[in-house]
Amino acid sequence: MNALELLDEGEIKFNGRIQINRKYVCGKTNDSSSYDHYTLVQDTSIEKKLGVIGIVHGFAQCSDTFMETQVQLAMNGYIVYAIDLEGYGYTAGARICGLRIERFHHQVATLLQLASTNYASLPLFLLGHSMGCLTINTFL
Repeated sequence: MNALELLDEGEIKFNGRIQINRKYVCGKTNDSSSYDHYTLVQDTSIEKKLGVIGIVHGFAQCSDTFMETQVQLAMNGYIVYAIDLEGYGYTAGARICGLRIERFHHQVATLLQLASTNYASLPLFLLGHSMGCLTINTFL
């Protein structure tokens, strides 16, 4: 897991089966200077996936907070996306100030678009912690 801390974008594979992809994507807003950062974790040794789980972190956290959870979910047959909210982790924005729930909603939309575009046939679950749960609940 320590090697992952140095990876802001790209792919890494553990034990020949746990694949972790990190990528910057253009956010779902009209602001072209803004970008979102997500992590995708999956177990490549499991052919029949059970579903997709999208994780939204809480206040003063980032998606890395849930890395061990993401790996465990992947080892149990799930494809896991985690996104860094604006101002946290690798995503653009002022750090923990001037944040807007509307911007977080756009990031949840980005997360849903990623999951539904790539894995439309699988059920999708959202998991939010603290502020992430508030973001998901007010988005839905």
